[in-house]
Amino acid sequence: MQPENTLYKPGLVVTTQERETVFALRSRVFVEEQKVPAEEEFDADDLSAVHFLIRTEPPTEEYPLGIVGTARLLNYSAGIGKIGRVAVERDVRGFGVGLKLMEFIEVHAKENGYRRLILDSQVYAMPFYTRLGYVAEGETFMDANIPHRRMTKNL
Repeated sequence: MQPENTLYKPGLVVTTQERETVFALRSRVFVEEQKVPAEEEFDADDLSAVHFLIRTEPPTEEYPLGIVGTARLLNYSAGIGKIGRVAVERDVRGFGVGLKLMEFIEVHAKENGYRRLILDSQVYAMPFYTRLGYVAEGETFMDANIPHRRMTKNL
């Protein structure tokens, strides 16, 4: 159960400690929970991506840095950004953490010249992205043995 006074604040990953924490979060969500091979989860795109986080305020004993969610943004092509590796800690899902994180990423993307965003959604998560205005395109495809579908949104 989430404490009533918990606020969630999105931001950019700035420090080495924040980067290590969001990578550990991704490992818990994708590698441990979803059984994605670690060599597929962490890739060369991590070097060029802008990494985002969302943290609880105040921090908790379980999350001393407060970080409970993460995502990354890649420069896909001229004016198009690709969001990926969206992950939220299991015990804070359903409290609007992902929504606040995605809204922050969209504002950041627009401020940095992106006119369109794409993402490859796991099929089960498509309703979440649809509520944010993303539209499914193309056929379902497998990535790390998980069904996905490309989704896009004009900013």
